[in-house]
Amino acid sequence: MLSAGELEILSTSFRVALLALVWSLPFAVACAFLLSRQFPGKFTLDGLVHLPIILPPVLTGFLLLLLLGRQGPIGAWLEQVAGIRLVFTMEGAALATAVMTFPLLVRTIRIAFEAMDPKLFEAAALLRARPLDRFVTIALPLAGPGILAGARELESQGKVPGWEYIAYAGAGNVTLMVQVPATFDPGRACIVTATSSGSR
Repeated sequence: MLSAGELEILSTSFRVALLALVWSLPFAVACAFLLSRQFPGKFTLDGLVHLPIILPPVLTGFLLLLLLGRQGPIGAWLEQVAGIRLVFTMEGAALATAVMTFPLLVRTIRIAFEAMDPKLFEAAALLRARPLDRFVTIALPLAGPGILAGARELESQGKVPGWEYIAYAGAGNVTLMVQVPATFDPGRACIVTATSSGSR
C-alpha cells in the first residue's frame, strides 16, 4: 500500500500533467496541422518545435528559469501586470512539462493529419466549404485518435529522458514531480537527490 505522502505526490503529478495537457493541446493541434501542410519556412518551424527534446534537459530548464523567473523578461512582466508567479509553483511545473512534451504531442498529432486523404478536402472545397469548416468537420474528427494518442503521450511524461530536471526547474519542489521516480525507482533516487540539492 502507498503511504499518504506517496499518494499526495502521485495526485499532484497527475494534476500537473492534466494542466500541462490543457495548456499545450490546442497549440499542438494547430501546429501539427500547419506542419502537415507545405509552406515556406516549414523546416525552420519544425526545428523550433523540436528544440526542447534536442537541447540538453538541464539547458532547457535553465532557459525556462531565465525567462520565467522573477527577474526574467516574461516572469517579471507577468508578476507586475497580472500578479502571476510561475517559478516554484505547480503551474510552473505544468508549464515546464508542457514545454518538454510539446514536440512529442505535435509529432503524434501530425502523423494523424498527414494520413488523411487529401481528396476529402478537395471535395469539401468544391462544395464551397470554408477552410475553418473543413478543419472542424473533416480534419479534427479524423485526427481524433491521433490527438488522444498524443494526450496519452503527455500523460506518460515520465518516459521523456531528463523530464525530472525540467519539472524541477519549473516547480522548484521535489515533492511535485521529482520525488515520483525517487520513490518508485530506488536506483534513480540518488540522481534526483543530487540534482535537487545542486539546484538550490
